[in-house]
Amino acid sequence: MPHVKLLTRKTNKMQSLIVAKFQTIENYLNRIKSTVEPAPEKILNDFDVQDIYVLNLQRAIKSIIDVASILIAELALTHPKTMKEHFVILHNANIISAKCSKSMVAMVGFRNVAVHNYKTINPEILLSVYRNNLSDIELFQTEVANHIRT
Repeated sequence: MPHVKLLTRKTNKMQSLIVAKFQTIENYLNRIKSTVEPAPEKILNDFDVQDIYVLNLQRAIKSIIDVASILIAELALTHPKTMKEHFVILHNANIISAKCSKSMVAMVGFRNVAVHNYKTINPEILLSVYRNNLSDIELFQTEVANHIRT
């Protein structure tokens, strides 16, 4: 958890909240990885694996939204009207990159589909998100950590 170590050098309320959220996110990601590895392809056919994966990914994304909310409130930024808008606001405030913002907006979109229409998620999409997009969560954490410690 290098991003957590970056934040623990300074200890104010905002940083403490974010460190706690980052640790929670790490727990969710570790649960996903321990369920899916060493054969990610089992996402395609094992409903229990899909269920654990989607539930923990939803939780991780919700925690990311919580981090964005904390930053927006503490920095007195524009109040977002939607969950996706949190990341546009953070990008506009130069807290996260355009790439990170776009990735987090897509993650929120995935979460919305998962929460509201779980049965319609194609297992191939789940596998693709696992292989290609979990690192976006780590990118968000790193960019936030780098911003806070400056």
